[in-house]
Amino acid sequence: MSLNCSSEPKLIDATTVSIKYVVGGWLTLLFCVSGIVTNIFTVVVLSHPRMRNSSTHVYLMALSACNIFLLAGLMINYSLKSIASYPQLLAYLRRPDPINRNALLANAYEQFYAHVAPFTTPLLSMLLLSSTYLTVLLSGDRYFLICWPLIAEKIRTRRKNIYKTISRKRCPNTANKKKLTKPLNAINKFANVLKR
Repeated sequence: MSLNCSSEPKLIDATTVSIKYVVGGWLTLLFCVSGIVTNIFTVVVLSHPRMRNSSTHVYLMALSACNIFLLAGLMINYSLKSIASYPQLLAYLRRPDPINRNALLANAYEQFYAHVAPFTTPLLSMLLLSSTYLTVLLSGDRYFLICWPLIAEKIRTRRKNIYKTISRKRCPNTANKKKLTKPLNAINKFANVLKR
C-alpha cells in the first residue's frame, strides 16, 4: 500500500492525530497498566489454597490470567504504537515530503510492529474469544449454583473427583521421590543402550 502524499493531509489533520495520541496512546496505556496490575492482584488472591476449591474461583482466575495477556497485547499493538509513531506522523502531516514519509515508515517501533503483528493479531483475537468463553462458562456455573444447587454440588463434586482421579493416574508417584527415581534411572539406562 503506497502513501499518496498529495491527498493524505486532507484526510487526516494534526488535531485528529493528537487526539489519537492522547486517547489511543496514553489513556489506553494507563487503562492497560491498571488492568494488568488489578488482574495480577486477582490471580494472587484467587491462588490461595482456600480459594481454589470452588469452580467459580477457578473460572475467575483463568479469566484474570487471560485478561492479563490480552491487555499486554493491546498495550503493545495499539497504545505503544500510537505513542511511538506520533512525532514522525505529525512531522509528515505538517510537511508531506518523501523524507518525512520515509522517517515515518523507518520508525523503529513500526519496524518491530511489522514483524510482530502477524503473530499478535491472531493471538489477541484468540485471547478475546477465550475471555468471552470463560465469561459464559462462569455465568453458566453461577446459574447452576443458584437455580439448582443440589444438582450443581453433585456435578461439581464429581468433576473434582474425576479431575483428581485423572491427575493421580497420570502422575501417581509425584509425592514420593524414591519411587520416581527408579523408573527414571531405568529410562536413562534404556536411552543409553539405544545410543550405543
